[in-house]
Amino acid sequence: MNLPEKDILFRIGRRVAEKMFHRISPKFIRLNRTLELHNCRFSKPNVIVIGAAGGIGPLYYPWVMRNSIVAAGFEPEKKAFERLTQRNKKITWYPYALGDKNINSIFYLTKNLRCSSCLEPNMDLLSEYPVGKWFSIQSTQKIKLRRFDTLYESGKIFFPPDFLHFDVQGFEYQVLEGFGRYLDATRCVEIETQLKPIYKRQRLFFELKEYLEQRGFYLRAIEPQGYFEGEILELNAFFVKKNENLDDRGRSLVNLWETICMLGQRPVVPTQLE
Repeated sequence: MNLPEKDILFRIGRRVAEKMFHRISPKFIRLNRTLELHNCRFSKPNVIVIGAAGGIGPLYYPWVMRNSIVAAGFEPEKKAFERLTQRNKKITWYPYALGDKNINSIFYLTKNLRCSSCLEPNMDLLSEYPVGKWFSIQSTQKIKLRRFDTLYESGKIFFPPDFLHFDVQGFEYQVLEGFGRYLDATRCVEIETQLKPIYKRQRLFFELKEYLEQRGFYLRAIEPQGYFEGEILELNAFFVKKNENLDDRGRSLVNLWETICMLGQRPVVPTQLE
């Protein structure tokens, strides 16, 4: 029996996610039901991935493929951007780096391209770790650095994000500042950050935490990661808009996002089921 193309893509995406995160299909059944509950009342949720050289990730992928979540991604590195636009037409890709200014800037391309950044690697610190060689600069590239609020107000972007996913190698604070007042529309933020400055002029985890708390978020969870000889130096931090700043749609979105990110779902508020 021939399956529609979108069903084939969904099944492939689901299997990849299950393999990576050692979850079984009932997890996705529960997620699908949560998604259906959300979509029966509200418009489709959306996610913006910033620093998308590796794509949008296995958690969002199956839901984007079946047109249940709208996705956009930003990737300034030219070859990575071209590869992304050819690989997936369902996602809107933008060839910009997001930041706090509207300028042409320098992008540092490193030995491991996933370590490339708008900031210069701090080799004085990184030389202490074997992984430091990944950060050695191979070349530089001129890129377009843009504020999100400028792009949105000029009509180049069609929605402020419900969910944000950051992987911008030390440039997180500048990206957040560039959202301006449109960060108020965001409910959930996943952000890769560090406890030591692996990039020059980098703002660290506690500065990001303070900024997001001032903008009405709280820290929901953290997950250590990275290859720094067992030292917890890098982590993924998950932030959620405080409950008093959420309406019914916002609470529904938070429940959905927590399930997608496998953080454990809050009890459903009765009014969400009416």
